[in-house]
Amino acid sequence: MESSAVKTLMQLKGLGAASARKLVAAGIDDYAKLAAAGEETLGAIRGLNPRSIPGIIEAAAARAKLDSTAGGKVAEAARLQEIAGRLQEVIAQFAVLLEVDGDGGTGKKTAARMKKEIDKVGTLLEQIVAGLPGRLKRKSKALVKSDRQLSELGEASPKRIAKGLKKTRKTLKKALA
Repeated sequence: MESSAVKTLMQLKGLGAASARKLVAAGIDDYAKLAAAGEETLGAIRGLNPRSIPGIIEAAAARAKLDSTAGGKVAEAARLQEIAGRLQEVIAQFAVLLEVDGDGGTGKKTAARMKKEIDKVGTLLEQIVAGLPGRLKRKSKALVKSDRQLSELGEASPKRIAKGLKKTRKTLKKALA
């Protein structure tokens, strides 16, 4: 049965079980140590293909960098939750505006459309927040764009707000696709 360090190293292209075991035996048991080892150190380990060593080091360095940014993912997820909270507040303000004004003189059709879009956008925001921290880049783009779209609406007419909510809904839907 392979150790967890061997299994971890085997995820790199060019490293099989035997090579990974040799690296672990030499004290190189994670990506950061492998990236820092250098070609001379790895070349001294018997059984490693000298031609594949630069590629292994490069892949290990990339993986080590990715692992070190895992804390960044948590921070990014927290930032996105904050943006989503802000968007939910704006949506709630639109809902209050709709309740206070009734149809606001714009007609029942526009009011109904606006209510429907408010409900859909709210549901999508909940789904995005529930799915964090997965697909951060896509969700980040969608939430930032939605934030910009809704902040531009400000004191717009109910008809314009309904249209803006529809745009926002489509933007958010792409993040979940």
